[in-house]
Amino acid sequence: MSRVESFERRTLLSTPVREYQIRRARFPSVTWRLRFELTAMSANNETQAITIFPQATADKSTAGWLVLYLM
Repeated sequence: MSRVESFERRTLLSTPVREYQIRRARFPSVTWRLRFELTAMSANNETQAITIFPQATADKSTAGWLVLYLM
């Protein structure tokens, strides 16, 4: 689990891995649509790379996003 060091500087405490947990009760639907956007930051907090999965999808539309069915 990641812990934020500073929201202003967008920094996390040092750790070799990141784990995120989502409480299903907050989103009761059995169908979730997922899109991941990962941003790599340089030491001086400048964006170096952005990876989006699935590729060629937009954050304003769920078209092309992964569909996760929860039973």
